[in-house]
Amino acid sequence: MYFAKFKFGVWVLFAMCLIKCSLEFDPADNYLINCGSSTDASVGDRVFLGDSNVNSSVVLSTSQKIWANTSSNSIPASDSSDLYKTAQIFTGNSNYTFSVSKHGRHWIRLHFFPFASQNFNMSVARFSVSAQNFTLLRNFQPDEVTPVVKEYSLNITSDKLILLITPSSGSFAFLNALELVSVPDELIPHSVRTVDSPGSSENLLQQALQTVFRVNMGNTAVSPRNDTLSRHWVPDGTFLRTHNLVQFLSKAQAINYTGSGKTLGQMMFNVYINSWFADKHLELDKLGSPYYLDVAVRDSHSNSLTVSVGTISDGSSYPNAMLNGLEIMKISNSKGFLDVDASLKSSAKVKTGLIVGLAVGVVCIIMILGLACFLVRRRKRTYSNANGNKIEGASEYGYRFSFAAIKKATDNFNESLVIGVGGFGKVFKGVLDDNREVAIKRGNPDSQQGINEFRTEIEMLSHFRHRHLVALIGYCDEQNEMILLYEYMENGTLKSHLYGSDNPILSWKQRLEICIGSARGLYYLHTGSAKPIIHRDVKSANILLDENLMAKVADFGLSKAGPDLDHTHVSTAVKGSFGYLDPEYLIRQQLTEKSDVYSFGVVLYEVLCGRPVIDPSLPREMVNLVEWATKSQKKGELEKIIDPNLAGQIKPESLRKFLETAEKCLAECGLDRPTMGEVLWNLENALQLQEDKASSQGSDDVSLQVDDEQPLQSLPSTRQYSMGSAADIVDISMNTVFSQMRNGTMR
Repeated sequence: MYFAKFKFGVWVLFAMCLIKCSLEFDPADNYLINCGSSTDASVGDRVFLGDSNVNSSVVLSTSQKIWANTSSNSIPASDSSDLYKTAQIFTGNSNYTFSVSKHGRHWIRLHFFPFASQNFNMSVARFSVSAQNFTLLRNFQPDEVTPVVKEYSLNITSDKLILLITPSSGSFAFLNALELVSVPDELIPHSVRTVDSPGSSENLLQQALQTVFRVNMGNTAVSPRNDTLSRHWVPDGTFLRTHNLVQFLSKAQAINYTGSGKTLGQMMFNVYINSWFADKHLELDKLGSPYYLDVAVRDSHSNSLTVSVGTISDGSSYPNAMLNGLEIMKISNSKGFLDVDASLKSSAKVKTGLIVGLAVGVVCIIMILGLACFLVRRRKRTYSNANGNKIEGASEYGYRFSFAAIKKATDNFNESLVIGVGGFGKVFKGVLDDNREVAIKRGNPDSQQGINEFRTEIEMLSHFRHRHLVALIGYCDEQNEMILLYEYMENGTLKSHLYGSDNPILSWKQRLEICIGSARGLYYLHTGSAKPIIHRDVKSANILLDENLMAKVADFGLSKAGPDLDHTHVSTAVKGSFGYLDPEYLIRQQLTEKSDVYSFGVVLYEVLCGRPVIDPSLPREMVNLVEWATKSQKKGELEKIIDPNLAGQIKPESLRKFLETAEKCLAECGLDRPTMGEVLWNLENALQLQEDKASSQGSDDVSLQVDDEQPLQSLPSTRQYSMGSAADIVDISMNTVFSQMRNGTMR
């Protein structure tokens, strides 16, 4: 689902840092229905009317009216327990039609608890729900353990709203309760700034939103009855990983919303979404005056997301960053889908094919079967190299180029077009028929290792897309060839810009930006899927630079999926490049993401020192870059190791942060190394320091990923929340929310 939504340009909305609220709000439309019941149900001061008591402003159209009920003993105790004793059953397409008295955004809340009645076991129900042009739920099957509320927000521009309920084939649908409530005009902005596309924004007026998370900082839940807008907020305690790095503050008195609060002085901090700035130098100089920040970021196919709030002061121990609440909402994709079952198959195509086959007779059936066999054989194509080794199924990945097209693009592999040589083979610059410049890597078909790397490279780059990973254009597997086509990187390798060539010298700022880009790519690999992807060959030669010197990580032939959540490592044979290998991995053959972190630490020293990792031409004590640089650093002889081309460029604060980061990356024990996310954060901090910007001394992270590593005490503190699956809906007001606050070194 997430990959598909990423493809169609889905967005995620975050309202954070003192969330907007309304003290008193009287909704123009306020429909609360207790489905499948003739009696009303009270939830706090809100009354859900039984189906029989709803006035003519709501019309239910259904093939037959079926009610179901259960005993109260089967329902988990909660404020809303009475809503889940009954349900309306739908055996055919049905709809609720609501009269809308005021145009604008409305909440639609759908309540589900699949109890078993005399005639229906609702845990097996499967159905879809749509409104206007939006699919809210598709092929949905409710959880059979606890009640769930699905909350959506639609901008209604007509006098009626039709909520369509469609059972899946052979199944039925049900609803325990239903809400349609007006939303305050100022709560949802018309457009929102995008953090990963500077200068652009996302128009929300024509989009539907789905609530994913609402989190109240201070480890206190807020129920709908205590929220002026009847929302449910969950506590942050189960998400926060490092409780010792924050302080919890509460304010029992009513919050002053007029802005005349107590002056704090300089409260200034940064806000991050993943590795992107949501806000730089955000300044809150009033306490008691709520502030909110709305930003958007593209959804990757990862189930993880990190929100960080960190101070930028330089050493003050006074807590000067804070967070009161966090909302995460999903925005409908270009097809109007919000909740889509990616495993849903297109049964219509199967039925159509069957009807056509029966109509045209046996001859056409044979032709169709023959064509199908041909396609299957092509998809599962097997071919042998010169040693008889086989590569199966390669054609299921990427775009396949003919060998003739490759020869034409490279002028029949003209040696003058060679731009690189590696263990896999030669890399040629090529030009396709559409005038696209590409890098063409031609492998050695006699190498078993080459075959393995060929397939791994295709698999990895077919499943992962990121601006800081080199993109795979296609491949060729004809005539025992193993050829990969990549986007062409105009400025070659980072290595060639550091030493051994006549390329222009990189400035310190350029080097920092390249390190940051590379770290972003590796961070994405480590967190962008259910299992981390470990590169296993991180080095300066595998970091490529485009025409703007933007860095992209390349060469995934040795990459390997990391351990499951219940394992600490992957046991595997040692592979990589001499000088960059993690000593812990080398000795124990236990691979983790921290092995990439170690290799990246070596790259950081390469960037600073401007020399090879291993240089036998130098005196013995200087041959190994890491050993020499580390010893020199401990002796306080930094002037000996820094690239002379950087003389006078590096500001001391930036150098200190950079060296501190590199040193931690190279810790002997993997547990003592930072994560790539922490490395990235610190490199961005080093760049800020270089640009005369104050340093972030810490951050709070809200994360949708599981990471048991504790942050390093000497690195900026990071705190993460594990929120589970973003497909879940967790349905906070504002007097209650703003009376609960975490205020710490990193909020």
